[in-house]
Amino acid sequence: MPESKRDTGGPLANARHEAFCRHYTGDHRRNATASYVAAGYAIKSARECASRLLTNANIRRRIRELDDEALEILKLHARDANERLGAIATAKYTDYLDEDGNVDIQKVMSPELSPAVEYCIPVFDRDGVQTGWRLKLYDPMRALELLGLTSADSQPQGQNTQVLVIKA
Repeated sequence: MPESKRDTGGPLANARHEAFCRHYTGDHRRNATASYVAAGYAIKSARECASRLLTNANIRRRIRELDDEALEILKLHARDANERLGAIATAKYTDYLDEDGNVDIQKVMSPELSPAVEYCIPVFDRDGVQTGWRLKLYDPMRALELLGLTSADSQPQGQNTQVLVIKA
């Protein structure tokens, strides 16, 4: 495709232009000259040529696309982190028990409950026979701190940080 035709989206046909855009939005963080050289162009007159590339409509479009992709990835990671921290903050030990009060390993491994589990290890008697499971959940107060719902400074000294009471 000739470079004079307007691109409609996706990677640029010119490999150096594409490399320039990726460096400009990635490792070189808006440094056009460094991005130009990293894309394989000559160092001589890099500043002027890089500046000229930034006026190219296809390059500007591609830089916007790459910025949008990076923003979507960032939003996705933040959403995942918030979901996991929310699961940790609201988890209760009783969520992981069967009707007899023993740890139910199926509940521990379920996708809805497993994010709050720090570890779950088998417990054995003296004869080496497994008698149950030892379960430890992540600290819910720390999860609330990371979510920004509380702060470490507001907590009284000596208070048990493993206790979480959430009222509807």
